[in-house]
Amino acid sequence: MEIKIVRNELLDGLNKIQTVVEKKSTMPIISNVLLDVLDDRLNLIATDLEVGMRTEHNAEVVKKGKITVPARKLYEMVREIPGSHITIKEKEVGRINVSSGKIIYTLVGLPAEQFPLVPLYEDVKTIEILSKTIKDLINKTIFSVSFDDTRFNLAGIYIEKIVQEDKEIMRMVSSDGHRLSLMEKDVPGINSLEIDSGVILPRKGAREILKLCENTEKILLGLKEDICVVEANKTKIVTRLIDGEFPDYRTIIPAEGKKKIFIERQFFLDVLRRTSILSTDKYKAVSFNFSKGKIEVLSVNPDIGDAREELEIEYEGDIFSINFNISYLMEVIGALESNKIAIEFENETNPCLIKGTEEEGFLGIIMPMRV
Repeated sequence: MEIKIVRNELLDGLNKIQTVVEKKSTMPIISNVLLDVLDDRLNLIATDLEVGMRTEHNAEVVKKGKITVPARKLYEMVREIPGSHITIKEKEVGRINVSSGKIIYTLVGLPAEQFPLVPLYEDVKTIEILSKTIKDLINKTIFSVSFDDTRFNLAGIYIEKIVQEDKEIMRMVSSDGHRLSLMEKDVPGINSLEIDSGVILPRKGAREILKLCENTEKILLGLKEDICVVEANKTKIVTRLIDGEFPDYRTIIPAEGKKKIFIERQFFLDVLRRTSILSTDKYKAVSFNFSKGKIEVLSVNPDIGDAREELEIEYEGDIFSINFNISYLMEVIGALESNKIAIEFENETNPCLIKGTEEEGFLGIIMPMRV
Protein backbone atom coordinates (compact mmCIF):
# COMPACT_ATOMS: atom_id res chain seq x y z
CA MET A 1 0.00 0.00 0.00
CA GLU A 2 1.32 3.42 -0.98
CA ILE A 3 -0.39 6.78 -1.58
CA LYS A 4 0.35 10.49 -1.80
CA ILE A 5 -2.37 12.81 -0.54
CA VAL A 6 -2.93 16.50 0.19
CA ARG A 7 -2.21 17.03 3.89
CA ASN A 8 -5.31 19.15 4.62
CA GLU A 9 -7.54 16.60 2.86
CA LEU A 10 -6.22 13.80 5.05
CA LEU A 11 -6.30 15.94 8.20
CA ASP A 12 -9.97 16.82 7.62
CA GLY A 13 -10.94 13.16 7.34
CA LEU A 14 -8.94 12.10 10.39
CA ASN A 15 -10.47 14.95 12.38
CA LYS A 16 -14.01 13.83 11.49
CA ILE A 17 -13.52 10.25 12.62
CA GLN A 18 -11.98 11.06 16.02
CA THR A 19 -15.34 11.26 17.79
CA VAL A 20 -16.43 7.90 16.38
CA VAL A 21 -13.28 6.00 17.31
CA GLU A 22 -13.59 4.16 20.63
CA LYS A 23 -10.81 5.50 22.87
CA LYS A 24 -11.30 3.17 25.85
CA SER A 25 -12.08 -0.37 24.84
CA THR A 26 -11.10 -3.94 25.54
CA MET A 27 -10.84 -4.27 21.73
CA PRO A 28 -7.73 -2.31 20.61
CA ILE A 29 -8.74 -2.67 16.96
CA ILE A 30 -11.65 -0.24 17.31
CA SER A 31 -9.25 2.46 18.50
CA ASN A 32 -7.79 2.19 15.01
CA VAL A 33 -8.82 3.69 11.69
CA LEU A 34 -8.98 1.48 8.61
CA LEU A 35 -7.01 2.88 5.68
CA ASP A 36 -8.61 1.38 2.58
CA VAL A 37 -6.64 2.37 -0.53
CA LEU A 38 -8.54 1.79 -3.78
CA ASP A 39 -7.69 2.60 -7.42
CA ASP A 40 -8.08 6.38 -7.14
CA ARG A 41 -8.87 7.25 -3.56
CA LEU A 42 -8.39 6.63 0.13
CA ASN A 43 -11.30 5.64 2.34
CA LEU A 44 -11.00 6.20 6.08
CA ILE A 45 -13.31 3.94 8.09
CA ALA A 46 -13.94 4.03 11.84
CA THR A 47 -16.44 2.39 14.18
CA ASP A 48 -17.25 1.90 17.86
CA LEU A 49 -19.59 -0.99 16.89
CA GLU A 50 -22.62 1.30 17.27
CA VAL A 51 -21.68 4.15 14.92
CA GLY A 52 -19.66 3.70 11.75
CA MET A 53 -18.17 6.42 9.53
CA ARG A 54 -16.55 6.41 6.11
CA THR A 55 -14.86 9.42 4.55
CA GLU A 56 -13.63 9.42 0.93
CA HIS A 57 -10.53 11.31 -0.22
CA ASN A 58 -8.85 11.82 -3.57
CA ALA A 59 -5.30 10.49 -3.57
CA GLU A 60 -2.45 9.59 -5.89
CA VAL A 61 -2.41 5.81 -5.58
CA VAL A 62 0.86 3.97 -6.17
CA LYS A 63 -0.27 0.68 -4.66
CA LYS A 64 -3.62 -0.48 -3.31
CA GLY A 65 -4.03 -2.12 0.06
CA LYS A 66 -5.55 -2.02 3.55
CA ILE A 67 -4.25 -1.62 7.07
CA THR A 68 -5.50 -0.29 10.41
CA VAL A 69 -3.45 2.10 12.57
CA PRO A 70 -4.12 4.03 15.80
CA ALA A 71 -6.51 6.79 14.77
CA ARG A 72 -5.45 9.38 17.34
CA LYS A 73 -1.70 8.99 16.72
CA LEU A 74 -2.09 9.21 12.95
CA TYR A 75 -4.17 12.37 13.37
CA GLU A 76 -1.54 13.94 15.64
CA MET A 77 1.25 13.10 13.18
CA VAL A 78 -0.58 14.60 10.20
CA ARG A 79 -1.56 17.68 12.22
CA GLU A 80 2.07 18.43 13.10
CA ILE A 81 3.55 17.83 9.63
CA PRO A 82 4.07 21.22 7.92
CA GLY A 83 4.27 19.99 4.32
CA SER A 84 1.46 20.34 1.78
CA HIS A 85 1.46 16.65 0.79
CA ILE A 86 1.89 13.44 2.78
CA THR A 87 3.02 10.01 1.66
CA ILE A 88 1.76 6.90 3.41
CA LYS A 89 3.57 3.69 2.57
CA GLU A 90 3.39 0.22 4.03
CA LYS A 91 6.99 -0.40 5.00
CA GLU A 92 6.51 -4.00 6.04
CA VAL A 93 3.63 -6.12 7.27
CA GLY A 94 1.94 -4.26 10.12
CA ARG A 95 3.92 -1.01 9.77
CA ILE A 96 3.50 2.17 7.75
CA ASN A 97 5.68 5.20 7.09
CA VAL A 98 3.99 8.60 7.25
CA SER A 99 6.31 11.12 5.60
CA SER A 100 6.63 14.59 4.12
CA GLY A 101 9.98 15.93 2.98
CA LYS A 102 12.57 15.00 5.60
CA ILE A 103 9.93 14.12 8.22
CA ILE A 104 9.31 10.39 8.62
CA TYR A 105 7.08 8.68 11.19
CA THR A 106 6.70 4.93 11.55
CA LEU A 107 3.41 3.65 12.92
CA VAL A 108 2.57 0.10 14.00
CA GLY A 109 -0.82 -1.16 12.89
CA LEU A 110 -3.05 -4.22 12.93
CA PRO A 111 -4.25 -6.32 9.98
CA ALA A 112 -7.33 -5.03 8.17
CA GLU A 113 -8.87 -8.49 8.46
CA GLN A 114 -9.26 -7.96 12.22
CA PHE A 115 -11.24 -4.74 11.77
CA PRO A 116 -15.00 -5.15 12.46
CA LEU A 117 -17.16 -5.19 9.37
CA VAL A 118 -18.88 -1.81 8.89
CA PRO A 119 -21.93 -2.35 6.64
CA LEU A 120 -22.56 0.82 4.63
CA TYR A 121 -26.07 -0.05 3.40
CA GLU A 122 -25.64 1.33 -0.10
CA ASP A 123 -29.17 0.18 -1.01
CA VAL A 124 -31.03 2.07 1.75
CA LYS A 125 -33.70 4.48 0.49
CA THR A 126 -32.64 8.07 1.26
CA ILE A 127 -34.25 11.49 0.97
CA GLU A 128 -32.62 14.91 0.69
CA ILE A 129 -33.17 17.22 3.68
CA LEU A 130 -31.92 20.73 4.43
CA SER A 131 -29.16 20.59 7.03
CA LYS A 132 -30.71 23.45 8.99
CA THR A 133 -33.92 21.41 9.33
CA ILE A 134 -32.14 18.41 10.85
CA LYS A 135 -30.00 20.66 13.08
CA ASP A 136 -33.09 22.41 14.41
CA LEU A 137 -34.86 19.12 15.15
CA ILE A 138 -31.86 17.61 16.96
CA ASN A 139 -30.76 20.74 18.84
CA LYS A 140 -34.22 21.19 20.32
CA THR A 141 -34.43 17.62 21.63
CA ILE A 142 -30.95 16.22 22.34
CA PHE A 143 -30.50 18.07 25.66
CA SER A 144 -33.29 16.08 27.36
CA VAL A 145 -32.05 12.61 26.36
CA SER A 146 -31.55 10.38 29.42
CA PHE A 147 -28.08 9.54 30.75
CA ASP A 148 -29.46 6.68 32.86
CA ASP A 149 -27.88 3.48 31.46
CA THR A 150 -30.69 1.37 32.93
CA ARG A 151 -33.30 3.19 30.79
CA PHE A 152 -31.83 2.38 27.39
CA ASN A 153 -35.09 3.20 25.58
CA LEU A 154 -34.71 6.84 26.71
CA ALA A 155 -31.02 7.05 25.72
CA GLY A 156 -31.78 8.54 22.33
CA ILE A 157 -34.14 10.70 20.27
CA TYR A 158 -37.39 9.13 19.14
CA ILE A 159 -38.12 9.81 15.46
CA GLU A 160 -41.41 9.27 13.72
CA LYS A 161 -43.05 10.33 10.48
CA ILE A 162 -46.51 11.88 10.53
CA VAL A 163 -48.83 12.62 7.62
CA GLN A 164 -51.12 15.50 8.53
CA GLU A 165 -53.44 17.33 6.14
CA ASP A 166 -51.30 16.45 3.10
CA LYS A 167 -48.13 17.47 4.99
CA GLU A 168 -45.21 15.13 5.63
CA ILE A 169 -43.82 15.84 9.09
CA MET A 170 -40.74 14.59 10.90
CA ARG A 171 -41.16 14.63 14.68
CA MET A 172 -38.38 14.15 17.21
CA VAL A 173 -39.05 13.54 20.91
CA SER A 174 -36.76 12.96 23.89
CA SER A 175 -37.28 12.52 27.61
CA ASP A 176 -35.29 11.57 30.69
CA GLY A 177 -38.37 10.99 32.84
CA HIS A 178 -38.27 14.47 34.40
CA ARG A 179 -38.74 16.50 31.24
CA LEU A 180 -39.70 16.07 27.62
CA SER A 181 -38.84 17.94 24.43
CA LEU A 182 -40.77 17.68 21.17
CA MET A 183 -39.91 19.31 17.85
CA GLU A 184 -41.50 18.76 14.45
CA LYS A 185 -40.97 20.17 10.97
CA ASP A 186 -42.25 19.66 7.45
CA VAL A 187 -39.93 17.24 5.63
CA PRO A 188 -41.18 16.44 2.10
CA GLY A 189 -40.51 12.83 1.17
CA ILE A 190 -40.21 11.45 4.68
CA ASN A 191 -43.19 9.16 4.12
CA SER A 192 -41.05 7.17 1.67
CA LEU A 193 -38.53 6.18 4.35
CA GLU A 194 -38.56 2.55 5.42
CA ILE A 195 -40.01 2.93 8.92
CA ASP A 196 -43.59 1.95 9.75
CA SER A 197 -43.35 3.01 13.39
CA GLY A 198 -40.99 5.29 15.27
CA VAL A 199 -37.28 4.57 15.81
CA ILE A 200 -34.79 5.67 18.49
CA LEU A 201 -31.58 7.38 17.36
CA PRO A 202 -28.77 7.10 19.97
CA ARG A 203 -27.33 10.30 21.40
CA LYS A 204 -23.89 9.70 19.87
CA GLY A 205 -25.36 9.14 16.42
CA ALA A 206 -27.37 12.35 16.73
CA ARG A 207 -24.25 14.31 17.65
CA GLU A 208 -22.35 12.93 14.67
CA ILE A 209 -25.20 13.99 12.38
CA LEU A 210 -25.05 17.51 13.83
CA LYS A 211 -21.34 17.72 13.03
CA LEU A 212 -21.91 16.48 9.49
CA CYS A 213 -24.51 19.21 8.96
CA GLU A 214 -22.09 22.01 9.85
CA ASN A 215 -20.49 22.52 6.44
CA THR A 216 -23.18 21.45 4.02
CA GLU A 217 -26.53 22.82 2.87
CA LYS A 218 -28.23 19.44 2.45
CA ILE A 219 -27.81 15.86 3.62
CA LEU A 220 -29.13 12.51 2.50
CA LEU A 221 -31.04 10.65 5.23
CA GLY A 222 -32.12 7.03 5.25
CA LEU A 223 -33.96 5.14 7.99
CA LYS A 224 -34.76 1.46 8.39
CA GLU A 225 -36.05 -0.38 11.42
CA ASP A 226 -32.55 -0.92 12.84
CA ILE A 227 -30.21 1.64 11.23
CA CYS A 228 -29.91 5.30 10.30
CA VAL A 229 -27.77 6.35 7.31
CA VAL A 230 -26.66 9.94 6.70
CA GLU A 231 -24.44 11.13 3.88
CA ALA A 232 -22.91 14.47 2.78
CA ASN A 233 -19.61 15.77 1.41
CA LYS A 234 -18.14 12.31 0.72
CA THR A 235 -18.81 11.31 4.32
CA LYS A 236 -21.19 8.56 5.34
CA ILE A 237 -22.42 7.77 8.84
CA VAL A 238 -24.24 4.58 9.75
CA THR A 239 -25.78 4.39 13.23
CA ARG A 240 -27.32 1.34 14.83
CA LEU A 241 -30.70 2.34 16.26
CA ILE A 242 -31.71 1.52 19.84
CA ASP A 243 -33.67 -1.71 20.10
CA GLY A 244 -36.42 -0.68 22.47
CA GLU A 245 -39.86 0.85 22.74
CA PHE A 246 -40.12 4.56 23.45
CA PRO A 247 -42.82 5.41 26.03
CA ASP A 248 -46.15 6.77 24.79
CA TYR A 249 -45.18 10.41 25.11
CA ARG A 250 -48.64 11.64 24.10
CA THR A 251 -50.03 10.62 27.49
CA ILE A 252 -47.46 12.86 29.19
CA ILE A 253 -48.34 16.06 27.34
CA PRO A 254 -50.71 18.09 29.55
CA ALA A 255 -53.58 20.18 28.31
CA GLU A 256 -53.16 23.92 27.98
CA GLY A 257 -52.47 25.42 31.40
CA LYS A 258 -54.88 27.81 33.12
CA LYS A 259 -52.00 30.00 34.27
CA LYS A 260 -49.90 31.48 31.48
CA ILE A 261 -47.05 33.97 31.37
CA PHE A 262 -45.25 35.60 28.44
CA ILE A 263 -41.69 36.80 28.90
CA GLU A 264 -38.70 37.90 26.82
CA ARG A 265 -36.59 34.80 26.29
CA GLN A 266 -33.11 36.29 26.61
CA PHE A 267 -34.09 38.45 29.58
CA PHE A 268 -35.49 35.45 31.45
CA LEU A 269 -32.46 33.32 30.56
CA ASP A 270 -30.16 36.00 31.99
CA VAL A 271 -32.20 36.00 35.23
CA LEU A 272 -31.90 32.22 35.48
CA ARG A 273 -28.14 32.34 34.89
CA ARG A 274 -27.70 34.87 37.69
CA THR A 275 -29.85 32.79 40.02
CA SER A 276 -28.09 29.53 39.10
CA ILE A 277 -24.80 30.76 40.56
CA LEU A 278 -25.87 29.35 43.94
CA SER A 279 -27.29 26.06 42.65
CA THR A 280 -25.35 22.83 43.18
CA ASP A 281 -26.00 19.14 42.62
CA LYS A 282 -27.44 19.01 46.13
CA TYR A 283 -29.58 22.17 45.80
CA LYS A 284 -30.92 22.36 42.25
CA ALA A 285 -34.39 23.72 42.89
CA VAL A 286 -35.36 27.31 42.22
CA SER A 287 -38.68 28.72 43.44
CA PHE A 288 -40.95 30.86 41.28
CA ASN A 289 -43.45 32.88 43.28
CA PHE A 290 -46.19 34.39 41.11
CA SER A 291 -48.45 37.31 41.90
CA LYS A 292 -50.27 39.89 39.81
CA GLY A 293 -47.89 41.48 37.33
CA LYS A 294 -44.72 40.02 38.81
CA ILE A 295 -42.67 36.93 39.60
CA GLU A 296 -40.03 36.40 42.27
CA VAL A 297 -37.21 33.99 41.37
CA LEU A 298 -35.58 32.55 44.50
CA SER A 299 -32.64 30.19 44.96
CA VAL A 300 -31.75 29.06 48.48
CA ASN A 301 -28.60 27.09 49.23
CA PRO A 302 -28.06 26.60 53.00
CA ASP A 303 -24.36 25.85 52.39
CA ILE A 304 -23.65 29.05 50.44
CA GLY A 305 -26.43 31.64 50.57
CA ASP A 306 -29.43 32.72 48.53
CA ALA A 307 -30.30 34.71 45.42
CA ARG A 308 -33.51 36.62 44.83
CA GLU A 309 -34.74 38.64 41.83
CA GLU A 310 -38.15 40.17 41.12
CA LEU A 311 -39.44 40.63 37.58
CA GLU A 312 -42.41 42.41 36.07
CA ILE A 313 -44.36 40.06 33.80
CA GLU A 314 -47.63 39.67 31.95
CA TYR A 315 -49.58 37.70 34.56
CA GLU A 316 -53.09 38.26 35.96
CA GLY A 317 -53.74 34.91 37.68
CA ASP A 318 -53.80 33.68 41.25
CA ILE A 319 -50.87 33.83 43.64
CA PHE A 320 -48.96 30.56 43.61
CA SER A 321 -45.46 29.07 43.95
CA ILE A 322 -43.73 26.29 42.02
CA ASN A 323 -40.20 24.81 42.05
CA PHE A 324 -38.09 23.61 39.14
CA ASN A 325 -34.64 22.22 38.44
CA ILE A 326 -33.03 25.40 37.14
CA SER A 327 -30.71 23.52 34.75
CA TYR A 328 -33.71 22.00 32.97
CA LEU A 329 -35.26 25.43 32.49
CA MET A 330 -32.03 26.95 31.20
CA GLU A 331 -31.45 24.16 28.72
CA VAL A 332 -34.89 24.30 27.15
CA ILE A 333 -35.01 28.11 27.03
CA GLY A 334 -31.44 28.24 25.72
CA ALA A 335 -32.34 25.91 22.86
CA LEU A 336 -35.15 28.17 21.66
CA GLU A 337 -34.69 31.09 19.26
CA SER A 338 -38.00 32.91 19.71
CA ASN A 339 -37.74 36.44 21.16
CA LYS A 340 -40.65 35.75 23.51
CA ILE A 341 -41.66 32.52 25.23
CA ALA A 342 -44.90 31.31 26.79
CA ILE A 343 -44.90 29.24 29.99
CA GLU A 344 -48.14 27.52 31.00
CA PHE A 345 -49.04 26.05 34.39
CA GLU A 346 -52.02 24.10 35.65
CA ASN A 347 -51.05 24.04 39.32
CA GLU A 348 -48.07 23.56 41.64
CA THR A 349 -47.78 19.80 41.06
CA ASN A 350 -48.44 19.36 37.33
CA PRO A 351 -45.76 19.83 34.67
CA CYS A 352 -45.37 23.16 32.92
CA LEU A 353 -45.42 23.73 29.16
CA ILE A 354 -42.81 25.92 27.45
CA LYS A 355 -43.25 27.22 23.90
CA GLY A 356 -41.63 29.83 21.69
CA THR A 357 -44.28 32.31 20.56
CA GLU A 358 -42.54 32.66 17.18
CA GLU A 359 -41.38 29.06 16.94
CA GLU A 360 -43.84 26.58 15.54
CA GLY A 361 -43.44 22.90 16.20
CA PHE A 362 -41.69 22.99 19.57
CA LEU A 363 -43.02 21.90 22.95
CA GLY A 364 -41.07 21.57 26.20
CA ILE A 365 -42.42 19.91 29.34
CA ILE A 366 -40.76 20.03 32.77
CA MET A 367 -41.96 18.34 35.95
CA PRO A 368 -41.87 20.52 39.10
CA MET A 369 -39.68 19.58 42.07
CA ARG A 370 -40.79 18.90 45.60
CA VAL A 371 -38.74 20.87 48.12
